[in-house]
Amino acid sequence: MIKLRSDDIFWRETKGEIIALDAAASRYFSANATAMTLWPQMEAGTTETALVDTLCRRYEVARDVAEAAVAAFLAQLDERGLLGHDDVS
Repeated sequence: MIKLRSDDIFWRETKGEIIALDAAASRYFSANATAMTLWPQMEAGTTETALVDTLCRRYEVARDVAEAAVAAFLAQLDERGLLGHDDVS
């Protein structure tokens, strides 16, 4: 299950993007409209397959393109410590 870390992360949708604050690390993170499509699912808890399916439906892209985009996005979130500890891609 992939889920955003629940402690000390505050986010808001603004002007077609996500702006998130990791209060514990005092860092901001911004994500584009494509990521904004995935963010609510990740807050609730989801799977990598479900995220890929969402991009395929929403943007009508090939599955391999969506898989690469999701993998890159998850890597960014993980690198910044924004994913929960029990998450498995």
